[in-house]
Amino acid sequence: MGTHLYEVEIDCLNERVKDLFCSCPYFASGHNCKHLAATLYKVDKDAVKRMQAKIKRDEEPLLKTETQSIASAVNNVSMDELHDFLITSFESDAELYNSFLEFTNQKEVDINAIKNNIVERLAECSDDEFYDYDDEDGYDILLGLEDLLTESVTCLLKLKREKAAFDLTIFTLIEAKKCDSDVLDSILDIVVDASSRLWTDIFQQSSKIFRKEIFNFLICKNEMQDNRYLLNCTINFLIENYNQRDYLDKLIEYCEKILRRHLDDDEWGFYREKREQLFGQIVTLLQANETKDNELKDFCEKYWKLSEARKCFAKISINQGDYVKAIEVLEESKIKDSDYPIEVWQCNVMLKDIYKRINHQKYILKLTELIIQVPSQLDLYKELRTQYSHEEWKEQYLPRLIKNIHNKAGVEKIFKEEGMKSELMSLIEAKNSFYLLEKYEDFLKTTCAKEILAMYTKKLIEDAQIASNRKKYQQIALQLQHMKLFKGGNQAVATLIKQWQIKYARRRAMMEELSKI
Repeated sequence: MGTHLYEVEIDCLNERVKDLFCSCPYFASGHNCKHLAATLYKVDKDAVKRMQAKIKRDEEPLLKTETQSIASAVNNVSMDELHDFLITSFESDAELYNSFLEFTNQKEVDINAIKNNIVERLAECSDDEFYDYDDEDGYDILLGLEDLLTESVTCLLKLKREKAAFDLTIFTLIEAKKCDSDVLDSILDIVVDASSRLWTDIFQQSSKIFRKEIFNFLICKNEMQDNRYLLNCTINFLIENYNQRDYLDKLIEYCEKILRRHLDDDEWGFYREKREQLFGQIVTLLQANETKDNELKDFCEKYWKLSEARKCFAKISINQGDYVKAIEVLEESKIKDSDYPIEVWQCNVMLKDIYKRINHQKYILKLTELIIQVPSQLDLYKELRTQYSHEEWKEQYLPRLIKNIHNKAGVEKIFKEEGMKSELMSLIEAKNSFYLLEKYEDFLKTTCAKEILAMYTKKLIEDAQIASNRKKYQQIALQLQHMKLFKGGNQAVATLIKQWQIKYARRRAMMEELSKI
């Protein structure tokens, strides 16, 4: 059954199942598996029926009267009688005994067995057969690994074994790093995400002493620092959970050590945006540690090659009222980051805010420049509009602005904001964009129904020429129904159907779908 052989053992006493075992990973995680069910079916079909009936009874909620009857029955026996009954029941029903152990937090967890199953799952992911699975099957294998880890850690936490739970996540991460390089990223993506979530659960349940042990382990363990997935996971977890005063100095030291190590190491794969993000996180930690502004500026100068460092320096200068220095730094940053449009954009936004305080003319120019660069930023557009009277805006400034942004992406938002329906419809027609048509057709339909129908008609004629199956015909029929929502739509649809009944008379499936309209 499946692609692997597993050992199955079933112990019986007086025709009743006493104990069950399977060497597969699913059974090791605490569940009865398909291998056991198949074996029981082979040996005794009636046993399967009894198991299915028991499962069904277990899953059905008890009625209130039944619950009361059970309580009454239990209360009518002595503790000694109940004790003897439980021992006898446990001897003949391993599942009941395991449920009792789990309920009373006495269930033992075989860590070595779990680790062996994790290694087997990882080996399965690296096996040559893994590449023969389709995407869905491969993803199921990875999710099975995640489920095994999550269920095992959850069970350990119920037993108050936080250290064993944490050690299991570390074991899994380190073993995952050994997998075949062709699937390593996929495996680590799943395992790291699961471990990060589980670390938070472990942290919340742990004592202060063990929390400190986790912290010291993560900042010292080299195996957690030589892979970008593990490193990012570690950094984010530490910053999120150890930002208290007791840990800040060591945490800042650790994060800065990582930043220095990978500051120029593009080959290692520590992405530029991650370095920028880490710098920002360190600054936040320094501020939480009550670092003085001038010390923060010194820190920024140490990492001047980073865009975040220059922007942080500029922000501090603004807060200190040193606008000249802030402008100088931001202009320098625009030059250094000329290959990164987003960084340049952010510098220009900061410059705009500075000029708003000290130079109205430059403020208007910078604000206009930003809108011309990215017309879709409606908040900036509205900010600019507030600087003019209604008459000045409509008669003088808006026409000049539209002239500069008419063909740029995002201008459609401004057309809608200003109620410029004909201009918006002309833009959609020029771009032949059905994405924009569908997005704005409710806004346009009262005045541009003719143009909208013309676009849909042209598209459906083209679609009908290449359609060759019922699914495509059904899609065309749906679009025809949609056209009938617009003024003149019924006539346009009727005309199209009449033409197609002549042109495509031999397409039986198409005629059937059209007849439903």
